Amino acid sequence: MSGFRAVLRKDVRVLWARPATFAFLALFALSAGALTFYTGRFFDANRAELTTLFVFLPWLLVIFTPALAMEALSAERRSGTADLLYSLPIKPAHIIIAKWLSLWIICLVALILTMSLWISVSWLGQPDHAVIISGYLGAALMAAAYCALALAASARTTSPVMAFLGALMLNIALTIGALPAVKALPELYARSIAEFSVPLHQTHFLHGVLSLSDTLFFILLTGFGLFAATQLWRGGRFSVVRLILGVLAVLALNAALSTRAVRALRMDLTHDRLYTLSPATRNIIKQKDTPTRWTFYFSRALAAHYPDIRTYGAQVEETLQSFVDAAQGRISLHVIDPGIDNPREDQALALGFEALPTDRGEPLYFGLTDQQGVRINRFDPARMDSLEYDLARALSGDNTARPAIALYDGIDMAGRDWYVTGRKESLFYTELAKRYSLDLLTLGFGLEDLRDHILVMVHPPAFAPEQQQALSDFIAEGGRAIIFLDPYSEVSARPALNGLPKNGARMASVAPGFLLSMRLGWSSTKIILDRQTAMPVARTVDGATRTMRQPAWMGIPPTALSTQNPVTTHLKRGLIMASAARLGFGKDQGWMPLITTSNNTALFPATMFAADPSPQELMAGPPSSGKAYAIGVYKDGVIVLGDADMLDDEFYVHTDPVFGKRAQADNTDLVLNALDWLNGDENLLRLRTRSTAIRTLSRIDAMRAAAEQQYQNLQSTGPGISEQEQQVTLRAVRQKFHRQIKGFETALELINIWLAPLLVMLLGGGFSLWRRRRSSP
Repeated sequence: MSGFRAVLRKDVRVLWARPATFAFLALFALSAGALTFYTGRFFDANRAELTTLFVFLPWLLVIFTPALAMEALSAERRSGTADLLYSLPIKPAHIIIAKWLSLWIICLVALILTMSLWISVSWLGQPDHAVIISGYLGAALMAAAYCALALAASARTTSPVMAFLGALMLNIALTIGALPAVKALPELYARSIAEFSVPLHQTHFLHGVLSLSDTLFFILLTGFGLFAATQLWRGGRFSVVRLILGVLAVLALNAALSTRAVRALRMDLTHDRLYTLSPATRNIIKQKDTPTRWTFYFSRALAAHYPDIRTYGAQVEETLQSFVDAAQGRISLHVIDPGIDNPREDQALALGFEALPTDRGEPLYFGLTDQQGVRINRFDPARMDSLEYDLARALSGDNTARPAIALYDGIDMAGRDWYVTGRKESLFYTELAKRYSLDLLTLGFGLEDLRDHILVMVHPPAFAPEQQQALSDFIAEGGRAIIFLDPYSEVSARPALNGLPKNGARMASVAPGFLLSMRLGWSSTKIILDRQTAMPVARTVDGATRTMRQPAWMGIPPTALSTQNPVTTHLKRGLIMASAARLGFGKDQGWMPLITTSNNTALFPATMFAADPSPQELMAGPPSSGKAYAIGVYKDGVIVLGDADMLDDEFYVHTDPVFGKRAQADNTDLVLNALDWLNGDENLLRLRTRSTAIRTLSRIDAMRAAAEQQYQNLQSTGPGISEQEQQVTLRAVRQKFHRQIKGFETALELINIWLAPLLVMLLGGGFSLWRRRRSSP
């Protein structure tokens, strides 16, 4: 081993004595930083992670490792020192391993130089550090494999240029499997190439999953590179035969590593265990009797230009593969990139997928289908927390019939009267119809219309005695229900297209009689004002639009939701409710609160609120009662909520030009949770309440929130300031915020792109001067 250590020390000294090594390190750090910030659009992605960096590392190493290793062995042959090495009492394999280690050490130093990005992202947000460590581990293994292969390319030539080109071609051959063009090949060929694609084997690492299959793949590739380098360096009659046998051995071993049993052996390091299926999902998979063939349509090449979609697409594909692995053959997965103007796009259109519009004018497909038809038209990054739930529900759709919902729609969520009101179906109604079998109730419903259903009653009227009796009998038989009561329905009061209230519109709900027998009271003539959770609204005052806080519109935080019931336990965005009612009950009546207000509340007559008083007046008076009121309660399979307007899009839905309607609060999720709970589907409910954290650049988010709050406060300034002065002040706030953000971006780009390369070049220059002075007489 003394000879091995001597060769290793000599190679390390030679590498660090070359100015080219410092140039390599500087260029590598510069390229990694530039690709992350510019090509990867780091700030646009707004993610506290280094996935963008790790995605580019394979392509950097493909180029840089051949440049680093091209003289490792070729120079020995060219200078004649190879004969000296042959004469030493050291095995050729030890010589190769020593040179490989010296190259790998340089690559590890290059990776360390990129860790300024890790420091930066930790300062900007709260990343999952275990995921970043996993990513660097994968990068180190990948660098080891590329160095070994580059060394093999240098073993039989005296020309550094030929060594570089040979290593470059070999590295590219093991990298192109990640290109979209390869995925467009027939499945058999694409899968065969992918099995030897280094970037695809890196995927688990950059997502925070340590896969035994991928780890052994890199070790196998490194071992083969060292074996090939040894055979080519030593030469001999049987070296070619040994190389052929080595290639066959690699093919056989890699096939063994690609089996489902080996792929299933992995460790999920993510904080939220994003890539580990929950026991609830595994139960759903076990209940799957018939084979399922999933086809995942994803415009991967186009998605590469959009960091949010690219990152989420990788997570979707990874989660789909987790389902496939857990199903042990009962689920198969086929991934298709539809492209544009080809039969695959025609197939996606025929299946009914909703393409995402892009600024490139090309449709981006991102959905899932099976042999029964489309299951998910479009994956939405806003539902990243619900990905496992959505896939499990798509899978369980074949196991059992969809639960039936008997819906009384008192605010026309279905948009049946859109030609009068101008409002089509709401997001809530769309989600309800997608997940359940809906039966709409008319005023003449009977008990048979309610049986075997979950009753959802929104803004009920005064029913006839026959319907009241049917409702009472339904509840007495153990029926389950969600009732939305409203003392003043702002949706019903909204004018129709002709500027007048809709014909037959009712302002106040009438509680079903069975609630009285269940000892629940409610304030049918008064609404709640909550000054602590008041939402900002835009009002025109003296010809100028200003933002004011409206205490009748409540932005209810997650802390106001019950932690005892799974319906509300994991709702992270809170709720938005408007002109809600107080629900009253005695302590011994069995009712339990789901949603409560703050203590800074007051009751206000609904008839006076109908006159549209100024939000400033409501904030100023009436005086606070100092009480917290219940506005959502449950008892024995019945849930009552004191607001029906909370289901209308205007109060909690934002229409995105790309993704369409996107919920800004958990209003819809609250009801879907409640339905899963009432339906008794414990597996799906546990999945709905399984939350994951979306890690953003929280420091920039906080700056943006502070600027927006300052902006709103200035807009709410009273008449003491002129409109012109107000506009100048508002413009100054916006400009200050943009300057701060741009300053952060510029500073971080300078640090992460230029600082490390400059320090390396200065260190290399200083070291060269020191060596020159030391060697001079």
